[in-house]
Amino acid sequence: MTVKYAIALFLTPRLRKRLTTKTIAVFHGALSAVTELGATLLFFFYAWPITLTQAVAFGVGAGSVEAAYVFIVGVFLSEDDPQESSEWAAGAADSYCVRYMVPIERGSALLGHISSRGLIYVGLAAPAYAAQASLIAIAFLLFSCVDGVAAYGILKRWNWYDPKICFRAHLFFFSVSVIEGMLFLGSSNILLS
Repeated sequence: MTVKYAIALFLTPRLRKRLTTKTIAVFHGALSAVTELGATLLFFFYAWPITLTQAVAFGVGAGSVEAAYVFIVGVFLSEDDPQESSEWAAGAADSYCVRYMVPIERGSALLGHISSRGLIYVGLAAPAYAAQASLIAIAFLLFSCVDGVAAYGILKRWNWYDPKICFRAHLFFFSVSVIEGMLFLGSSNILLS
């Protein structure tokens, strides 16, 4: 995660001069997938054999470390912005999505972390090369989509406290996480039985 942010901080100002916002968001999504899931792939490959339970625990650990990071940044490194607080209060008064944005986002992210790591695991454990390549590619693609859309929203300065934006963005994030989870559970049941 730290490597991803260091690369992004270095390259984003340079990319803004040459590329569209959509292209930069795609870059951020791909960078996120390559750094986070690439590290998972290498770890699982070199630690093999591992169990399904260990792979799920690895995903829980990844999600928990990210949650701790978000908490530390939010509590200790963020400055209080009265305008942002006002926007949150206005959105939270009308929307459960805005009011409970952090637990919704963290829950969705945790499901995504577990499922994407699970897809990597099942991909490595699959008996056929085509299944291996497909599952690993799907994990990278879906992870890239979630982080790419989040990056696009940040780059376009979406008002995350607008109830419609909050709902639509988190519905997208949650939907992708559920799809990842269903693919993980289905493929593990079929390929590892």
